[in-house]
Amino acid sequence: MPHTPHDALPHHASPHDASLNSPTGVAIIADDLTGANDAAVQFARAGWDTSVVLSRAGHPGGGGTGESDTDYAFATPTDTRAASWGDAEQITADAVQEALDAGVGHLYLKVDSTIRGSLAAQVSGARAGSTAWRTAASETKPVLAVVCPAYPDMGRTVEDSQLLVHGVPVAQTALRDDPATPVTVSDLRELIAGSTALRTDSRTAAGYRAALESAVQRGEHTVIVDAAAPEDLTALAEAIATSDLLLMPVGSAGLAVALAEAWPHGRSSRSQHYPPQVHPVAEQHSVLIQVSSLNPASQEQVQHLSEHFPDQLSILELDPTEAEDDESLHKWVRNVRPLLASGVTVLRPPQERADVPRSVAARLGAATAALVQRYQPDALGFVGGDGAFAALEALNCTTLRLIDSLAEGVPLTLAIDGTIAGTPVFTKAGGFGSADTLTTAISQMRTALNRSTS
Repeated sequence: MPHTPHDALPHHASPHDASLNSPTGVAIIADDLTGANDAAVQFARAGWDTSVVLSRAGHPGGGGTGESDTDYAFATPTDTRAASWGDAEQITADAVQEALDAGVGHLYLKVDSTIRGSLAAQVSGARAGSTAWRTAASETKPVLAVVCPAYPDMGRTVEDSQLLVHGVPVAQTALRDDPATPVTVSDLRELIAGSTALRTDSRTAAGYRAALESAVQRGEHTVIVDAAAPEDLTALAEAIATSDLLLMPVGSAGLAVALAEAWPHGRSSRSQHYPPQVHPVAEQHSVLIQVSSLNPASQEQVQHLSEHFPDQLSILELDPTEAEDDESLHKWVRNVRPLLASGVTVLRPPQERADVPRSVAARLGAATAALVQRYQPDALGFVGGDGAFAALEALNCTTLRLIDSLAEGVPLTLAIDGTIAGTPVFTKAGGFGSADTLTTAISQMRTALNRSTS
């Protein structure tokens, strides 16, 4: 199970200087790659110098810009969403401890906004890994995990500790039949053993702060926080940022938006340090999009693409049995006819499959890398985290620099190294977005790049 080792993390400060509210930087520990990007881009948009570090050889903190230690943020994907309890707990604990050893002042545990997968094990692991934080901060009190996966802008809210998706308890939505990580409960207290609902008189910064202090006094270790609007998350983030308690915020990109503004930082001059080797994305550009997700939302978005680009879209389906080794894969690549000269090509697994296991994601990743090396598309897009991680690994890309958002839930990055150095890359979680999200992302990509370099 891959995760970012200590050597890949930025070394801006001694771990003995780390404390809850010191402005030495932010580490975002995310359970998959798309989630890492979703959270990290919120910090980039707020002025933090932000990167996603994928492996040991990754470019160190802040994309290597040399900016002040007060405004760097980095995310590391642990690839633990579908992991067993033991693996998810240990990998998350290791990632948290490595981040603390690197000297970060703030930690954020990014989990799925629909509470899929190993969320409870990740929370347990993050608390276990935060022992180094307590030691470094010369504190004897435990860390309180503050769990709020609400993302109101995407229809995710928390009411009475229940995760709702557009007002429906998540376990009553199509996510209960998710092929890889089905959601069977909606109440976070039931999902996370020993957690309790945060008792607050008001959803204000003062109300949340007082409730958090009371929870610590009662000896609680994990609290579930209700939030139904962006203003609730703003107030919660302010409470976290101004508290003297040792708090471990846990949530989705929604809370990341608020924390990126609430935690103190200096705003970077991003254009001054923007890497100059940016591949241009012309009006008639070529884009390769890998879709490893089988979520109905993703398939609807591909259908919209086919309607919007009727003469400029090709859809390739990779049957893993036809590309079990490198020889058969290269034969498949030679025989396909993608539109990577001047159009949009979608690569996905057969739709009749019941799931997308890791072996399929690995072959999709290898196929994506082979297509890139043969046809050299101008830009890349990934829908679903497993396939994206596999492809970037095959392309020897260790670091993505966050630029902006093409649409809600669709961050745009720049590959810093590997075969695709200088190539724009966007990612999207499988269940995010409306029917036109992918179409909008492609249309907005050139505008976003021009804005970031102006």
